[in-house]
Amino acid sequence: GVAKLPFIDEGRLLGEISKIEHTLT
Repeated sequence: GVAKLPFIDEGRLLGEISKIEHTLT
């Protein structure tokens, strides 16, 4: 996923990870 979007905004990336972690926990 991340490898496909090397141009993604780091802030947005961290936000997505945060949402994913909330979903997993």
